[in-house]
Amino acid sequence: MLGNNSQFVINAVLQLITIVVLIFTCVAAFKQSKAASMLTKATELQIKTGAEQAEAAKQQVAVAKRQITESLRPILTLRVIHIEKMEDGSEELVVKAVNDGAGAGLDVWWMYGRPGIDPDERHYVQDGMIPPRVKRFFRVRATRAVNEGVLVVYDSLSGIKSGTGIHWTGGDPVLTYHPEIDDWAKSLLGRILRPTRGDS
Repeated sequence: MLGNNSQFVINAVLQLITIVVLIFTCVAAFKQSKAASMLTKATELQIKTGAEQAEAAKQQVAVAKRQITESLRPILTLRVIHIEKMEDGSEELVVKAVNDGAGAGLDVWWMYGRPGIDPDERHYVQDGMIPPRVKRFFRVRATRAVNEGVLVVYDSLSGIKSGTGIHWTGGDPVLTYHPEIDDWAKSLLGRILRPTRGDS
């Protein structure tokens, strides 16, 4: 009888120990699951932070690129400084082009018209380039200039084509700056002969 009771007690103790072990195992598994979930969230946050940092770095590169581009950009201003009567009775306008930008104007040429209009002729401005704070002069036929306008196109060191135009409104010349006319200006190169050097 005592042996049966002992066996019963031993079984009860073993069952209790098993239950306690199971409880501790469940608690440990729960804590491990919670830790894994926290680790997953931390990893996701790290990935998100890394992506945000990469995007911020990309934006900083874009800003730096824009600043470099702007620092190399020429800005030409145009002014009619003289009207000259020709022997045949026509008039020519002497135009002064000054580079007020920080970068040199390269491959500088002019045409009658405005951006988007294909010219029938193009002419290099003197030397084909205008360094910063330097002025160049060229002549245009007054009638065509007043009727169609005059556009000077130039490259920057960064390769961006810009333009400065004069058109006449109510008899007065109006200056317009065209910061980026890349697509249109580059499309001309395949369809029009290289600019001829010379005036008007």
